[in-house]
Amino acid sequence: MSADDSIALSVCMATYNGEPFVVEQLRSILAQLPDNAEVVISDDHSTDQTVCRINSLGDPRIKVIQNSLSPGISGNIQNALLHSRGKILILSDQDDIWLPGKTAEVLNQLQSCDLVCHDCILIDEQGNPLDGSLFERLKARPGLIRNLYRNSYTGCCMAFRRHLLDIALPVPETVYMHDVWLGLLAEIYGNVSFVDKKLMAFRRHQNSLTATGFRSRRPLWKKVVLRLSLVYQLGCRVLSISTGKKIPLKPR
Repeated sequence: MSADDSIALSVCMATYNGEPFVVEQLRSILAQLPDNAEVVISDDHSTDQTVCRINSLGDPRIKVIQNSLSPGISGNIQNALLHSRGKILILSDQDDIWLPGKTAEVLNQLQSCDLVCHDCILIDEQGNPLDGSLFERLKARPGLIRNLYRNSYTGCCMAFRRHLLDIALPVPETVYMHDVWLGLLAEIYGNVSFVDKKLMAFRRHQNSLTATGFRSRRPLWKKVVLRLSLVYQLGCRVLSISTGKKIPLKPR
């Protein structure tokens, strides 16, 4: 999990049956990456032509691996992160579209912070624009207590410095999503920037892997249990870090 000085940045993507949109997404990413970047794609054993479509691009910056951790988005993205080598890490979904200038903007922001989260426009399955933006829908802003109460960290809009992985991985099994875990640890141990710039088109459709539905459908008791578990796991991780206890990188 150490950085390779020859790799400027790593885009980490989790895929599963993403055949309809993954090529469009990758083209929007590759168009703005330098030659010394990599796109690490962890595929969760797709049953469609996702991997074939990715390989058809023939770009040497793309590295496809099969998920060897637990199935699901959190284990899958962790697998990509563990195989990345860049000093800067940018998370990506399989079905969105990066707008021109996204890479340059997040790299600029990360000169003065440890993690950046940016806004994005919303589109439907066909690519038609929807009202509002992600930040407007989520009322997104930084703050430890605020994001424990209502999370506004969205993985596909996040980029961070590699040292965050040293304290964030592995993501505990009872933490419901990797993005809130990364965001809150960055708030505790570093500097976070929320950038009110729309750098991506976020595609909303029924087969999306990520869980950003803006309004949770979980019952109240489930929300309480998940948040209590998150607070507990954060406390355990902070204690482990403060005592110098090694955190085993076991499969999630």
